[in-house]
Amino acid sequence: MQKDFFTSQNSKLFCNTGLHFVLTNRYHGVSNAPYNNLNLAYHVNDNLESVKKNRAYIMQKYYENKTLLYLNQIHSNTIFTIRENRGILESYLLFQFAFLYCIQAQLPH
Repeated sequence: MQKDFFTSQNSKLFCNTGLHFVLTNRYHGVSNAPYNNLNLAYHVNDNLESVKKNRAYIMQKYYENKTLLYLNQIHSNTIFTIRENRGILESYLLFQFAFLYCIQAQLPH
């Protein structure tokens, strides 16, 4: 069972692009059942403190001293544009498990 996260630094395709992301799994978190470990989503009625601790774990391990921007995935043709460098862009895939993609925004001034 793979317990480590896959990151842009592990990717032959993305490692030299300046694009940074982390694909998470269930391990390394503190949420109780039914979320069992690393739940990162506030919208599923998990304990808020557990979600905060889980998110803090990811931030401390990969993106210390950065700020998160939150964007939930929707199924539409809507395009969101980030107009200033605010740190990390976060998006959820709302399927059986919530996975987190973190992308460090590198935008021109």
